[in-house]
Amino acid sequence: MLRQPPSKRPTAIFCFHDSMALDLLQAAHELGVSVPDQLSVIGFDDILPAANSIPPLTTIRQPLNLIGSRAAEILIGMIAGEVPRNHREVVPHEFVLRGSTAPPPT
Repeated sequence: MLRQPPSKRPTAIFCFHDSMALDLLQAAHELGVSVPDQLSVIGFDDILPAANSIPPLTTIRQPLNLIGSRAAEILIGMIAGEVPRNHREVVPHEFVLRGSTAPPPT
C-alpha cells in the first residue's frame, strides 16, 4: 500500500498491535513516506517501545493486569457453572495520543 502514488495511498492505518505498527513506521521511513504528515499510524497495546519510536506511536492502552485477572475469574466461574459460556466483558481502555497521527493531508 505504501508503494502506491500519494493520491492512492491510505492517509491512516490502524494496526492490530503495536509491534505491527512499529514495523509499519519502519517501512514508511524506508519508503520515504512521512509519518504523520503523509500517513497516520495507530497501534494497540501500548508496549514500551511505542513511546520511544520515531515518531512516538499513538496507541490504545489496555489494562493487561485487569484482563488477566478477569479472565481467570471468569474461567473459574465457568468451571463452577456460575458464569454462562457466552459471557462477554469490555474492559476500560485509553487512547494515548503521540506523534504518529495528524489530520489527513489536504
